[in-house]
Amino acid sequence: MKKLTSAIVLAVMPMMGFADQVINDDLIVDGSQCVGIDCASGLNFGFDTLILKENNVRLLFDDTSSSGSFPKTDWRLEANDSNNGGEEYFAIDNVTNNVTPFKIVNGAGNNAMVIDAQGDIGIGTSTPVLELQVTDGDTPGLRLEQNNSAGWGSQTWDVSGNETNFFIRDVSHSSKLPFRIFPDTADDSLVLKNGRIGMMTDNPQYPVHLKKSDGTTQVYIQETSTTKEARDLLVLENNGNPQIQFYHTGNGNKWYISAGLNLVIKNNAGSTIFTVTPEGDVIFKKSDDVTDVSLQALVDYIETTHNTTIPSTTP
Repeated sequence: MKKLTSAIVLAVMPMMGFADQVINDDLIVDGSQCVGIDCASGLNFGFDTLILKENNVRLLFDDTSSSGSFPKTDWRLEANDSNNGGEEYFAIDNVTNNVTPFKIVNGAGNNAMVIDAQGDIGIGTSTPVLELQVTDGDTPGLRLEQNNSAGWGSQTWDVSGNETNFFIRDVSHSSKLPFRIFPDTADDSLVLKNGRIGMMTDNPQYPVHLKKSDGTTQVYIQETSTTKEARDLLVLENNGNPQIQFYHTGNGNKWYISAGLNLVIKNNAGSTIFTVTPEGDVIFKKSDDVTDVSLQALVDYIETTHNTTIPSTTP
């Protein structure tokens, strides 16, 4: 009878080794724990409290909520691909929606991403100073890439900086640099405020306002084409006479050059003292500031009075 009982026990033991075990109570393990098919006796836990050990390591958070509006998304911690030659990584998977919102690939260096006690994020640094800090030994930058996944055309921009300059790079178009700031550029070199552009001022009073106080204020327009021809380098367009004002801040005097039907010069009082007509006649005001004199009329008078012809010149 004992021999029969022993035989039965020996026959059942293999099945018991593979049977699920359900513990209908709290389970407390006073020590470390290893879970996985490759766990073996004598494992050195070191300081690890829990070890998952096998060739496909996964930890699933399976939320069984099924009623009302209780959250029920399932999540998984995943280490490495399961296929031969796959990627080495640590990831957080959204199992319910079959997406992987977070992944760390093998080879990522120290401080690849750090969130400090203030909630600041450091990329490449453990001591971010602002909400987001990117640190690198050569031209740290940020890439903005629009792919065509939403049906829009692809376009890529880089925002970067180094010891030479801060720049915006149009990667999609031959890596052109349409915007650059060089180190030690002066305060308020370019200010956008209230729909106005200020240069060297933080309070522009006009749509485009350049202001300096060191005697170097200049506007220089340069065309470097080797083809010699007339070009419009400055265009003034207005529904009415466009004009240029010359203001002497030392004595308050103003002069104006205005163009419409005629080209005119006005004095400080706004009176027209010099006019060029489309026909080429020149009209100027005499010193009495009342009488207008036509240069053509003056020429005609001289030729008629002295019975002579004033010779023409070729410009």
